[in-house]
Amino acid sequence: MLYIILIITAYLLGSIPFGYILTKMAGKGDVRKVGSGATGATNVARTAGIKLALLTIILDAAKAMTAVWIGFMFFGMSFGAIMGAVAILGHIY
Repeated sequence: MLYIILIITAYLLGSIPFGYILTKMAGKGDVRKVGSGATGATNVARTAGIKLALLTIILDAAKAMTAVWIGFMFFGMSFGAIMGAVAILGHIY
């Protein structure tokens, strides 16, 4: 049961749209309505500047690293890799 809870947690961590959140907090509008419509760092750079884009990259990497760390701490290296993959899937979808 704990495996399922952790996998869901990794997916939810990956699904946090930091690009969207940061541009909204900075008062730059909805990043999804500009450029490519994505919430990634490239579109954040177009919308809100390079500083927020770099912060987006850092936070997107941190959410995957957090998922890997949680998996590693509970069940070891293999499960950490699975958690990282699930976080990436959450980021994509």
